Amino acid sequence: MGLKEALYPVLLNDPGIAAIVDTRVYPARIPEGADLPAIPFTRISTRRQYTYDPYETTDAWATARVQINCWAKTEQKADELGEAVLLCLSGYGSTIGGEPLGSVMADNDFDAYDSDVEIYRRIMDFMISYEDSIQASS
Repeated sequence: MGLKEALYPVLLNDPGIAAIVDTRVYPARIPEGADLPAIPFTRISTRRQYTYDPYETTDAWATARVQINCWAKTEQKADELGEAVLLCLSGYGSTIGGEPLGSVMADNDFDAYDSDVEIYRRIMDFMISYEDSIQASS
C-alpha cells in the first residue's frame, strides 16, 4: 500500500476532521462541484535512505512531504479544519498502511485566499517518516 492510500483513512476516520468535512477527503484534488469544506492532499516529494537485501526487496526509510489543503467558504472554517488536521497528524505514531511509522511533523502552515472563486485555504505541509518496502514484480 502506498503512502497516499494509507493516509486517506487516517484523515477520513478522524472524528474532528469528519465533523467538519464529513467524507470530503480527496487524494490530489477536489472533484468539480464538490461541497466545501473539503480536504485534498498530495505527496510533494519523498527522500529515501536505502538498504538492500538478497531477496529482491528494496526497503527504504522514507520521508515524504505531504501537502494538505483545507478549503472552506470562510476563513474561520478553513482555520478550524486546519486545527483538526494538526490535532490528527502532529505526532501521529504507530503504523500507516501496515508499515512502521517513524514520525509525522508539521513543517509549514500558511493561509491563502482565492479571489477568483472567493474561497479560503489553509495550506499545510507535513513531513512523514515511514518504512517503505518496495517488492520486485515477477
